[in-house]
Amino acid sequence: MCRIAYNPSPTINYEAEDLWGFFSRLERVGGKDGNGIFIPKTGVLEKSAVAMPICVDVEDCGEFLFHTRNATNGKVADHNCQPFVGKRYAMVHNGIFSGIESYANLLGFHKSTAKYSDSYMMHWVMEKVGILNFYLAFKDKSYGVIVAYDKTLKKTFLLKTGGVFTGGQLKKSMKWIYASSELDFWELHDIKVKRFGSGLYRLGEEGYKRLHKGRRTRYVGGRSTATVYTNYYNGGHWNKKKRKWEYDTPPYSKKKIKTKGIDKHGKKPFSSNGKTNTIDSSESTKEVITVEYSQTDKSKGINNLFPGGDNVNNLNSFFSRVRGI
Repeated sequence: MCRIAYNPSPTINYEAEDLWGFFSRLERVGGKDGNGIFIPKTGVLEKSAVAMPICVDVEDCGEFLFHTRNATNGKVADHNCQPFVGKRYAMVHNGIFSGIESYANLLGFHKSTAKYSDSYMMHWVMEKVGILNFYLAFKDKSYGVIVAYDKTLKKTFLLKTGGVFTGGQLKKSMKWIYASSELDFWELHDIKVKRFGSGLYRLGEEGYKRLHKGRRTRYVGGRSTATVYTNYYNGGHWNKKKRKWEYDTPPYSKKKIKTKGIDKHGKKPFSSNGKTNTIDSSESTKEVITVEYSQTDKSKGINNLFPGGDNVNNLNSFFSRVRGI
């Protein structure tokens, strides 16, 4: 799997050795097929399939979005390295977003899927429909992490539907830094680690805010009560002596386990709102709508803004109706 990192602070300065150590640890655990870095302040983007980016002064780069790639599809080439930067969004991704090719084609993407990665298509779709529409469509149909910088709002969002994403507050500066990995970097800098659950977040140097709670999955004996991939991030502990994450549950398996929505106690799995796994009209959700689509009538509800209604079940129908957004 790939690894990603985000530093939101434009003022924090790192020692070059520390920052390159941070990048190298991410590359060692998750990358071999390319690296890339984007600097929002200057718009500088450099990525390469064969080398670590060297275009920035690492001691003074401030805010950055970093990605190291482990290719699963698409050629090992510069155009498939991340971050992807478009007119509005700079995006990095790690994980699986099922069916992205079909949805991209539905919206008019006709480039070679053998040449371009699923991540490339994901960014293309996000540029078409926006962050919130993308999240609503894929929140229950994917397993991964996306960090996207909105160049219009000048804010960064985390879309998490599975996998690992962590963050911590640096003791010296009290600023936050984030990464999609369990790193000994956290321990070396005496950082208390925050592990993020599924949902939509806004990330910043002073901390984070969860804008919408994603689905929650209950695990019984290492098996999910939902029809999802067995998740090896569902338990365990950090071994300080060995400097690695040790899992208390069975290892990862690609085999799908179906339990028909019932756990061993005969109870239905709970969701983010404790009842059903649907989008509600909470204040946090309204905030995202107001912020990202401020040009729309604020009196409109989520049903009017997002074709498909609160519960977007039919994704093909959903995407066919958001072409104009």
